[in-house]
Amino acid sequence: MDLISFVNDLTDVDLKEGERRRKMNAFIKSYEINLIRKHQIKKQNLKNGLSIEEEEIEFKHGDTQTEEDESKIINHELQAVWKKVNECEINQVARMTSLTNVFRKTDDLMARVGKYCGTYQLLWKVRNFSNVLQEAKEGKKLMIQSPAFDSHRNGYKMQISLLPNGDSKDFESRDHFIVFSPSSNPANESFLKRPVEERNKNIGFQKFILLEDLMEGGFVQEDSIYVGAYVDIF
Repeated sequence: MDLISFVNDLTDVDLKEGERRRKMNAFIKSYEINLIRKHQIKKQNLKNGLSIEEEEIEFKHGDTQTEEDESKIINHELQAVWKKVNECEINQVARMTSLTNVFRKTDDLMARVGKYCGTYQLLWKVRNFSNVLQEAKEGKKLMIQSPAFDSHRNGYKMQISLLPNGDSKDFESRDHFIVFSPSSNPANESFLKRPVEERNKNIGFQKFILLEDLMEGGFVQEDSIYVGAYVDIF
């Protein structure tokens, strides 16, 4: 691995830490092997061309000089590496600052859009469903209503009405679970139109699901059911 590849690996922000350490160790090991080979070659050259005494003197001098040269080279290369690392850190800080500004602007836009558009919902847990159903079958309480929720920001107050045992007056809807969504008086009636008045009093499903399918389909858990309502405003 050459120095350029080593620097690129060291400063690669997408490289995992474990892989980065592995490549750094491989580079250091390769560097050490090359240094040993250089010393061996120089020593062999001295042995071939000089006497033993001359070899010892020359090799000691050459070995010292080689270490100094190698130290200078390593120091220079390390300075280049750290310079590259510092440049990458500066670039990362600039990128993070830019991304932070983008996220902040996005949050501001989402907040502004949320004032006019959004999804409003109700998740209603009907507890003690067996008792609710029994009361409906006995005619004590044919219908139950959910807590009120908003159709949109500063909009209509909505509710969900349930007839657990169907409508006793309608033969076809008997033994059906009925869901209606009547609109109650809006909190901002002074400036809101009421399009609901132009339609049926109750909007929903006369035959939402067979009571048998509801009971055997796994919808009743721990004697409770969940009913959800979603209102999309565009």
